[in-house]
Amino acid sequence: MIVLSGCVTAAPKLRTIAVSAGEAEVENPFQRRLVLEQSFLDEHRLETIRFNVGRSAVSFCPNRIQHEFGFAVANKHSFGMRERRMATRVYGFSDRLRVLHVINDSPAYNAGLRSGDVILRVNGTPVPTGSSAEPAYRLAAEKNGGARVTLVIEPAGSSYGATALAPREVRLAAVRTCRFDIELTESQRVGAYAMGGGVTITKGMLWFARGDELAFVVAHELVHVIREHRRMMGRFGVRQRDVEAEADYMGLYIMARAGYEIGTASRFWRRIAAYFPRFGGAGRSYPSTSYRFVAMRKTVAEINAKIVAGAALVPGADARLADATPGG
Repeated sequence: MIVLSGCVTAAPKLRTIAVSAGEAEVENPFQRRLVLEQSFLDEHRLETIRFNVGRSAVSFCPNRIQHEFGFAVANKHSFGMRERRMATRVYGFSDRLRVLHVINDSPAYNAGLRSGDVILRVNGTPVPTGSSAEPAYRLAAEKNGGARVTLVIEPAGSSYGATALAPREVRLAAVRTCRFDIELTESQRVGAYAMGGGVTITKGMLWFARGDELAFVVAHELVHVIREHRRMMGRFGVRQRDVEAEADYMGLYIMARAGYEIGTASRFWRRIAAYFPRFGGAGRSYPSTSYRFVAMRKTVAEINAKIVAGAALVPGADARLADATPGG
């Protein structure tokens, strides 16, 4: 209510558009489809970075080596009940196991494997259909130590063209990568964390980090994992700000070895300072954004000088941190 000069008058009538529940319901499937599409894009982006960064860091993690081919598989049972109907109806997922995505310049990509290819056999073992398909595939793929795999695939598009494409054999030799997982959380905060043997990225960070900046974030967190920074702080009294500085430094080297644009990393800290000024000054626990920007610009110059000289992209040693590393 509004009171004017002692008089009580009715509130003004708001102008709105009438939308029925039925009309809104029509829009729901489109938005659910967008959610699934975005999840595919997010997963492919993160898995590509994880693969590239892990491959480039392999010489830094001798105790965390795994073999990878650079592709992911799924069928309709790989999705939750809410997404399963959309994955089946819109994207054609069924009980058959198929390639979900392939990472560029991976063994799978170079062998001609493509999204949508159906996996028929793995190392001579037929792949079942239904909910047991994915675990059965992974078990069969571990033969030969997981370093090599022979697939029989039905190429994507076989069911649609006038002429069916014949099944073909694909032989893959794995590359060695640093073993770590990436988890994407729904948090809107701009953050990334190294917990145990994995890296957690928030949805907020995924949206905030532009282009190759996300590769730096992942490389930075991977350094925390492979250098066991959490244990170093707990057992050796190393300061948080020192391990953050080392993760920035080594992370840039890993990023460069993976072929990413390292100049984006220093600009990342300027954008952090612009969007989150309270973080700019940091404190005793973390280096300031100004410190990190200058340090990373110097690291970029150091790396570029090594590239020009044809020298190996190996970070210099920090004796204090190196001596404190668990296991020597």
